[in-house]
Amino acid sequence: MRRLTSADFESVPYQSVRWSGLIVTSIAFGLAHRVLWLPGLAFGLTLMRRGCIGEAVAAHATANALIAASVLGGNKWQLW
Repeated sequence: MRRLTSADFESVPYQSVRWSGLIVTSIAFGLAHRVLWLPGLAFGLTLMRRGCIGEAVAAHATANALIAASVLGGNKWQLW
């Protein structure tokens, strides 16, 4: 997201990321996760709002854990 905002992306705070960067990375997230772009948008918004990548990673890990629990506990293999 920051690379799409500036060539010197390491100097760009997460709160300064442009919406276009968020949309492009959400689409890339969706392509990598079989068209599930909405969670990528939520994780990106978390990153932009909180300014801490750790919180977005924790949100992603929590979502993955909940999906795994649904698959294994509820026999919902179509979610995998």
